[in-house]
Amino acid sequence: MSTYDFEPNPDDYGPEPAHIANPSKFDKLASQMSDCPYCGKPSKLVGGNVIYPHRPDLAGKWFWHCSPCDAYVGCHPTTTGKKPLGRLANAELRAAKMKAHAAIDPYWREGRLSRHAVYANLAVLMNLQKREAHIGMFDVEQCRKAIQLGTNALLWD
Repeated sequence: MSTYDFEPNPDDYGPEPAHIANPSKFDKLASQMSDCPYCGKPSKLVGGNVIYPHRPDLAGKWFWHCSPCDAYVGCHPTTTGKKPLGRLANAELRAAKMKAHAAIDPYWREGRLSRHAVYANLAVLMNLQKREAHIGMFDVEQCRKAIQLGTNALLWD
């Protein structure tokens, strides 16, 4: 799920890391979207108008949504709309992910490092495999760690 006020352009990011370019991981994740990790109820593929009824610009986007607990995740725009960008997230996890992106993304958005290099460094700093260094897949604790690392500019210079 993207919370930015712009439409991402894949050409800005360079080659996709293997964890994103490998569709089998996200196909598997999409197949696991049937049960919500919070309440165990089935999640459903819905249009953006369900998640963001006040945002007509998101009506054409797809989301996996668990209605009982309001957990959701957006889908990759370059696919048929069914491959999730990460894991279902409740309000707490969504807030943590937004803060993690706010702490980490400026390093590549401002041109200090490539996007790929930022996430490769994040993997090393968090003791993760490169394919696991994806904020969309983080839990709240991992987001907190990413925020802590992102706010320590000395680690990135």
